[in-house]
Amino acid sequence: MNRRARRHSAVIAVITVIAIFAIFAMIGLGATTAHAQLAVYHSAADDGLDTGNSVPGDVSPHPLYLYITKGLATSPSGVCESGTGDEICSYTIDLATQGQFSFIDFTPEPGADLIFNLNANRFRATALDHLGPTPGPQRIGTLDISTTGEDGGINLVKSQAVSAGLVLENIPDAVIAVPEPPMALGLVSASALLGWLHRRRQR
Repeated sequence: MNRRARRHSAVIAVITVIAIFAIFAMIGLGATTAHAQLAVYHSAADDGLDTGNSVPGDVSPHPLYLYITKGLATSPSGVCESGTGDEICSYTIDLATQGQFSFIDFTPEPGADLIFNLNANRFRATALDHLGPTPGPQRIGTLDISTTGEDGGINLVKSQAVSAGLVLENIPDAVIAVPEPPMALGLVSASALLGWLHRRRQR
């Protein structure tokens, strides 16, 4: 095999690996997301890890395991009054549905000093001195949702938290849940990619 052929094979191999990872991401098997700032998210395995926001379409009920986090730094003392770590002392979150998503019910994390308001299209919750507080992911509770199709989603909007040292911070708006791409779309994309690779090899 000459040098040009080897280079061509290497390029094809790299493109194939990238394509495989892209297809996995489309069906919700993306890598874990690391949070360096305030964030609210759905932890699919209910283990505090953010592994993606895709949820099955046309399912009712489907649980969203809601978590809030900022970072891992620990305050030496006086957490909420004068701390310098990443603890979250209180928060107010606001979730809104779009399209074919709706809210059904919410179960707060046991022991959390939390009040909430829920209807089909809006979920608001306020927590004080949430379970400690301690740094790292904190479980908010389980939000049951209904999806009747593959359109819409759930968004976090206009939310805030008070972190260590009584610092008031905005929680960035985020997409908490979206419907999983149809499997057919992934298969079509994979077939198109394989066809393109085959044509490249024949040139």
